[in-house]
Amino acid sequence: MLLQALFITAFKKTPDFESGDELNAADVILSAAYMSSPLGGNPAFQSGEDVIKKSSGLRDMIKKHKKNSSFINRLRYSKQAGILRFHIKKIARATVYYPYRKPVSLYRMRKLKNKYRGKRCFIIGNGPSLTKTDLKLLKNEYTFGTNRLYILFDELGFSTTFFIAVDAQIIRQYNNDINLIPANKFLMWKNRHDIRFDSQTIFLEQDLDISFKSDVTRKLYTGGSVAYIAMQLAYYMGFNPVILVGVDHAYKTVRKTKDKVKLLPYDKKSHFAPDYYKEGDVWIPPDLQKQEFSYKMVRYAYESTGREILDATIDGKLKVFPIVKYDSLFS
Repeated sequence: MLLQALFITAFKKTPDFESGDELNAADVILSAAYMSSPLGGNPAFQSGEDVIKKSSGLRDMIKKHKKNSSFINRLRYSKQAGILRFHIKKIARATVYYPYRKPVSLYRMRKLKNKYRGKRCFIIGNGPSLTKTDLKLLKNEYTFGTNRLYILFDELGFSTTFFIAVDAQIIRQYNNDINLIPANKFLMWKNRHDIRFDSQTIFLEQDLDISFKSDVTRKLYTGGSVAYIAMQLAYYMGFNPVILVGVDHAYKTVRKTKDKVKLLPYDKKSHFAPDYYKEGDVWIPPDLQKQEFSYKMVRYAYESTGREILDATIDGKLKVFPIVKYDSLFS
């Protein structure tokens, strides 16, 4: 019952505990706080109904001491509530503010299943070949933009249909930029503290087991590349064919799968713009072996279900997918 209450509250009310004045949210917070407090005893042996029943006195107390201030501030007017103050502050976000993003993300994702069945889309990487690619031809196409591609949006005059970032360093270093992107955003759950959860955001969970997921509502293997996540999302949405652009698969600095992951100074020749990263920023060099293995799984998954995934990257080095000339796609 308590979990059900958390879920319902997340959908009905914005969990803003500093300005919210909703008793249903208060009930949920008090119930959860009571379980983790000395007053509540061991939460493992209490049901949600028991906790809500025991906290009814606190709800009445809050009504009695109601003032023109936030819910959290109102608790300060009672000695009894002071016992719970620390516990409420400690778990309020953990019990309501962040977990509600999971069911909402799941709900939004399920609405996208096979929504674009039979339509083509483009997955745009960040390779140097983009400087030789007329991306303006993609204005009326379905597109997946990745990582820092958004710095081209003003020049292009449009944003991609979808945006994906899975690199924790990019999300942390450029979270303010990402918050402003006017597109449906797919980001990693582990970076939920760094990103504003708006109406266009969907969080994805990472799976460490090597796999290709046709159902992206489950945890996803990143395959060492944001493009690999995009390929799984495109499959789930029903796109066919899926066309790669700017996935050069060529970097000045790389690492092998067995190498220890290290943060290094940015290599300015590996992306489409010399200022792709700011001075002093760090990045993790790609593991091309892992990427190639992951892409082979993609090709097998697509072709085994009668779908196509093509590579239209100009002068790309990836040899996994069938090659197609970029300009020929618009004739």
